[in-house]
Order: sequence, then structure tokens, then C-alpha cells
Amino acid sequence: MSQGLSQWMSNSASLRSRSLLILQTLKSLFLSAVFIIISLIALRRISLSSQRPNLKTRSLFPDKEFAQHHP
Repeated sequence: MSQGLSQWMSNSASLRSRSLLILQTLKSLFLSAVFIIISLIALRRISLSSQRPNLKTRSLFPDKEFAQHHP
């Protein structure tokens, strides 16, 4: 009886560790996918903003823009 119980305990422990490993792998895959998507969006934004005149940065940093034109 106790042998069967200990075997069941070890089986459940290995199953738990296996599922934890799978969860960790899925989590890391998900995080890397999110990172790749964010970096792709950022690259696209950068390429789009470099194609047209940069009105956004001018409005975002008025002091820097002013300092560049009026030393």
C-alpha cells in the first residue's frame, strides 16, 4: 500500500515538474514573441517617421529644437 502511494507521489511530482517546465517554456516563448512584435512595430514606426518630415519630434521636444536653431 505504502509502495503504491510513494510511486503515485513520485509520478505526480515528475508530472508537476514536467508541466512546470512546459509552462516556463511557453512563457519564455510568449515573452520573446511579444518582444519581437514590439521591436518590429518600433522599427516600422522609425522607418515611417524617417520617410516623412518629422513633425512629431519637433512638437515633442520644443526646447531642443529651439536650442538647435538659436545657439
